[in-house]
Amino acid sequence: MSAYTVVTFGGIRVRTFFLFALLTWLLGSPILAGFILLVIFGGGFLLYSRRLFRWRRRWRDGAAARQLQESLAINPEDAKAHSDLGGLLVRRGRIAEALPHLEKAIPRCDDIPDTNFYLGWGLLKEGDLETGRRYIEAALAINPRYGFGEPHLRLGDYFFEQMDYKRAIPHYEASREVHSSGMEAATKLGESYLAIGEKEKAASTLQDAVTIYRTLPWFRKQEERGWARKAKVMLRRARRATNNSHSATGAVR
Repeated sequence: MSAYTVVTFGGIRVRTFFLFALLTWLLGSPILAGFILLVIFGGGFLLYSRRLFRWRRRWRDGAAARQLQESLAINPEDAKAHSDLGGLLVRRGRIAEALPHLEKAIPRCDDIPDTNFYLGWGLLKEGDLETGRRYIEAALAINPRYGFGEPHLRLGDYFFEQMDYKRAIPHYEASREVHSSGMEAATKLGESYLAIGEKEKAASTLQDAVTIYRTLPWFRKQEERGWARKAKVMLRRARRATNNSHSATGAVR
């Protein structure tokens, strides 16, 4: 760590060297001061690292699922609990367990976007495109901005996984209209453009994704780091393809 690294400590921007000097003067030990700085910076990195963020989210979702299961053991007809538990299970990829809960909830929760969306997403995962899309569109009809563009994102994913990129593109574009700083939609949109040979559109979209990442607050960067890496890789590929295309065109002339 450089002596001139700028950090934020207690809301005040100071240089690491002077923070180290201050701690040494207060504690009378440079070794102890260095250890405290290591705990501050290393602990902060660990606390907000992407891996730990995922672990915290899994732990929180697991605790919520257990509470919902306990609630359903007491009242098996609680439609909202079935809906919430089904949504958690879909997010964890446990589709076969999720669908019975969501199907039980939907008759009484058909006016709730969450129930429609997660049932639709689960059905898409099971390959039932038409029914799944109908439920996701029902969630959007209730609230067009529901999920910050995620319903369109998941519809796009279905077509993307089928390599039907032209049908995926409008959904990724719609997701970006709702959530303009979403890295996942921008990266997948750029990848879809590249897959159908729209190299310049791909490069432009992926450059947007990289630029978006640079402007995100630090806590969002932790969440989106994987998509940023992929966007950079795909951007290099799109630029190479564009340059090769221009070179081939120049050679023909």
